[in-house]
Amino acid sequence: MSATSRDMPSERRFTGRHLLYLLLGFFGVMLVANAIFIWLALDTFTGVSSENAYQDGLNYNQRLEAAAEQRSRGWQGTVSHERDRVDLKLVDAAGQPVRGLVLEALFLRPTHDSQDRLIAMTETEPGRYSVSLSLPASGNWDLVIRGYGPDGAPFETRQRLWVE
Repeated sequence: MSATSRDMPSERRFTGRHLLYLLLGFFGVMLVANAIFIWLALDTFTGVSSENAYQDGLNYNQRLEAAAEQRSRGWQGTVSHERDRVDLKLVDAAGQPVRGLVLEALFLRPTHDSQDRLIAMTETEPGRYSVSLSLPASGNWDLVIRGYGPDGAPFETRQRLWVE
Protein backbone atom coordinates (compact mmCIF):
# COMPACT_ATOMS: atom_id res chain seq x y z
CA MET A 1 0.00 0.00 0.00
CA SER A 2 1.38 3.36 -0.92
CA ALA A 3 0.96 6.46 1.18
CA THR A 4 -0.58 9.50 -0.31
CA SER A 5 0.24 13.08 0.49
CA ARG A 6 -2.94 13.30 2.56
CA ASP A 7 -1.82 10.59 4.91
CA MET A 8 1.62 12.08 5.64
CA PRO A 9 1.94 14.75 8.30
CA SER A 10 2.27 18.17 6.71
CA GLU A 11 5.54 19.99 7.19
CA ARG A 12 5.27 23.30 9.13
CA ARG A 13 6.75 26.12 7.15
CA PHE A 14 7.77 29.57 8.40
CA THR A 15 5.84 32.02 6.28
CA GLY A 16 5.66 35.77 5.91
CA ARG A 17 2.57 35.79 8.08
CA HIS A 18 4.56 34.24 10.97
CA LEU A 19 7.25 36.91 10.60
CA LEU A 20 4.60 39.65 10.64
CA TYR A 21 3.08 38.29 13.87
CA LEU A 22 6.51 38.05 15.52
CA LEU A 23 7.42 41.61 14.58
CA LEU A 24 4.06 43.02 15.69
CA GLY A 25 4.31 41.14 18.99
CA PHE A 26 7.88 42.29 19.66
CA PHE A 27 7.21 45.96 18.91
CA GLY A 28 3.88 45.80 20.73
CA VAL A 29 5.61 44.62 23.91
CA MET A 30 8.27 47.35 23.51
CA LEU A 31 5.60 50.01 23.01
CA VAL A 32 3.67 48.93 26.12
CA ALA A 33 6.87 48.83 28.22
CA ASN A 34 7.93 52.30 27.06
CA ALA A 35 4.45 53.69 27.73
CA ILE A 36 4.61 52.34 31.29
CA PHE A 37 8.06 53.87 31.85
CA ILE A 38 6.95 57.25 30.49
CA TRP A 39 3.85 57.22 32.68
CA LEU A 40 5.90 56.37 35.78
CA ALA A 41 8.49 59.04 35.02
CA LEU A 42 5.90 61.78 34.54
CA ASP A 43 3.90 60.68 37.57
CA THR A 44 6.87 60.78 39.96
CA PHE A 45 8.69 63.91 38.70
CA THR A 46 7.08 66.75 36.82
CA GLY A 47 10.38 68.08 35.50
CA VAL A 48 9.66 71.55 36.88
CA SER A 49 12.46 72.69 39.15
CA SER A 50 11.52 76.36 39.08
CA GLU A 51 8.21 77.99 38.35
CA ASN A 52 9.93 81.06 36.90
CA ALA A 53 13.17 79.77 35.38
CA TYR A 54 13.34 82.55 32.80
CA GLN A 55 13.19 85.26 35.45
CA ASP A 56 15.71 83.37 37.59
CA GLY A 57 18.09 83.41 34.64
CA LEU A 58 17.65 87.15 34.16
CA ASN A 59 18.36 87.76 37.86
CA TYR A 60 21.47 85.56 37.92
CA ASN A 61 23.92 88.47 37.58
CA GLN A 62 22.21 90.26 40.47
CA ARG A 63 22.64 87.15 42.63
CA LEU A 64 26.35 87.05 41.73
CA GLU A 65 26.74 90.73 42.66
CA ALA A 66 24.94 90.18 45.99
CA ALA A 67 27.23 87.22 46.78
CA ALA A 68 30.31 89.33 45.98
CA GLU A 69 29.00 92.12 48.21
CA GLN A 70 28.43 89.63 51.04
CA ARG A 71 32.00 88.31 50.66
CA SER A 72 33.35 91.89 50.74
CA ARG A 73 31.63 92.48 54.10
CA GLY A 74 33.49 89.47 55.48
CA TRP A 75 30.49 87.93 57.19
CA GLN A 76 31.08 84.30 58.10
CA GLY A 77 28.14 82.10 58.98
CA THR A 78 28.40 78.71 60.66
CA VAL A 79 25.32 76.48 60.59
CA SER A 80 24.86 73.75 63.18
CA HIS A 81 21.88 71.56 63.78
CA GLU A 82 20.63 69.14 66.35
CA ARG A 83 17.59 66.91 66.18
CA ASP A 84 15.01 69.67 66.69
CA ARG A 85 16.93 72.93 66.15
CA VAL A 86 19.09 74.77 63.61
CA ASP A 87 21.48 77.51 64.71
CA LEU A 88 23.40 80.08 62.67
CA LYS A 89 26.37 81.83 64.24
CA LEU A 90 27.24 84.93 62.22
CA VAL A 91 30.39 87.01 62.72
CA ASP A 92 31.95 89.83 60.73
CA ALA A 93 35.54 90.06 59.43
CA ALA A 94 36.79 91.16 62.87
CA GLY A 95 35.13 88.17 64.57
CA GLN A 96 32.41 90.29 66.18
CA PRO A 97 28.80 89.03 66.18
CA VAL A 98 26.54 90.44 63.49
CA ARG A 99 23.39 91.64 65.22
CA GLY A 100 19.92 92.69 64.21
CA LEU A 101 19.41 90.63 61.05
CA VAL A 102 15.95 89.62 59.94
CA LEU A 103 16.39 86.04 58.72
CA GLU A 104 14.21 83.24 57.45
CA ALA A 105 15.12 79.60 57.01
CA LEU A 106 13.82 77.84 53.94
CA PHE A 107 13.91 74.04 54.21
CA LEU A 108 13.72 72.49 50.76
CA ARG A 109 13.18 68.80 50.15
CA PRO A 110 15.36 67.90 47.12
CA THR A 111 12.87 65.33 45.86
CA HIS A 112 9.45 66.79 46.75
CA ASP A 113 8.66 70.48 46.69
CA SER A 114 5.34 69.85 48.44
CA GLN A 115 7.21 69.39 51.75
CA ASP A 116 9.14 72.71 51.70
CA ARG A 117 8.95 74.87 54.82
CA LEU A 118 9.69 78.57 55.40
CA ILE A 119 10.33 79.47 59.05
CA ALA A 120 11.42 82.80 60.57
CA MET A 121 14.61 82.72 62.62
CA THR A 122 15.03 84.54 65.93
CA GLU A 123 18.17 86.04 67.41
CA THR A 124 18.71 84.12 70.68
CA GLU A 125 21.94 85.90 71.60
CA PRO A 126 24.15 88.43 69.80
CA GLY A 127 25.10 86.95 66.43
CA ARG A 128 23.29 83.63 67.02
CA TYR A 129 20.04 82.95 65.19
CA SER A 130 17.89 79.87 65.81
CA VAL A 131 14.87 78.07 64.46
CA SER A 132 13.01 75.02 65.76
CA LEU A 133 12.77 72.07 63.38
CA SER A 134 9.46 70.38 62.74
CA LEU A 135 9.96 68.79 59.34
CA PRO A 136 7.53 66.20 57.93
CA ALA A 137 10.19 63.64 56.94
CA SER A 138 13.71 62.59 57.73
CA GLY A 139 16.49 62.54 55.18
CA ASN A 140 18.27 65.14 53.07
CA TRP A 141 17.08 68.75 53.21
CA ASP A 142 18.54 71.84 51.58
CA LEU A 143 18.65 74.74 54.00
CA VAL A 144 18.66 78.28 52.59
CA ILE A 145 19.00 81.03 55.18
CA ARG A 146 18.39 84.48 53.76
CA GLY A 147 17.55 87.90 55.04
CA TYR A 148 18.94 91.38 55.51
CA GLY A 149 20.67 93.48 58.12
CA PRO A 150 19.52 96.72 59.76
CA ASP A 151 21.18 98.70 56.97
CA GLY A 152 19.47 96.58 54.28
CA ALA A 153 22.58 94.53 53.49
CA PRO A 154 21.46 91.13 52.17
CA PHE A 155 22.68 87.82 53.58
CA GLU A 156 22.30 84.29 52.22
CA THR A 157 23.85 80.93 52.98
CA ARG A 158 23.05 77.43 51.78
CA GLN A 159 23.76 74.05 53.27
CA ARG A 160 22.56 70.48 52.90
CA LEU A 161 21.34 68.86 56.13
CA TRP A 162 20.61 65.30 57.12
CA VAL A 163 17.59 65.28 59.42
CA GLU A 164 16.67 62.19 61.41
